[in-house]
Amino acid sequence: MPAAFSDPVWRKPQTAPAFRSERSSGGTLDAIIVGGGIMGLSTALHAARAGLSAQVLDAGAIG
Repeated sequence: MPAAFSDPVWRKPQTAPAFRSERSSGGTLDAIIVGGGIMGLSTALHAARAGLSAQVLDAGAIG
């Protein structure tokens, strides 16, 4: 019996928030996350859920 395969959950289409390429306000940040891969974005999500302001920095495209 062949095994059923599917795409990983992180590759499924999701409604994503609008990303900004630069910080719009001169305020302070609670966290700066270097790296926009799965771990960096997960860290940013957990920071936001904890009420922290965070910014993700990456040399390439986020995701």
